[in-house]
Amino acid sequence: DADDEDLPIYILRGSPEEDHWLQQHPSKQHIRVRESPAAAATPLEQIAQAAATGDVNTIAQFAANEKHLLHQTDKNGWMPIHEAAH
Repeated sequence: DADDEDLPIYILRGSPEEDHWLQQHPSKQHIRVRESPAAAATPLEQIAQAAATGDVNTIAQFAANEKHLLHQTDKNGWMPIHEAAH
């Protein structure tokens, strides 16, 4: 599954956490950087990325149009609020 070959959504590309995670998971060193964090594949990934980076405008758009995503969990059991707090 392609999702298993990517960083966990709560790890930001280019961050020290990415370096640490890749050091802890040497078999994942081949992971390629996405062109942009905004290129997330799913709406849940998009709102999680917005929460992680403090993108209030994107979160507000989702809250107005797809409110259910604010309470949806990802494959790791995290909600967007977890991303914001991390």
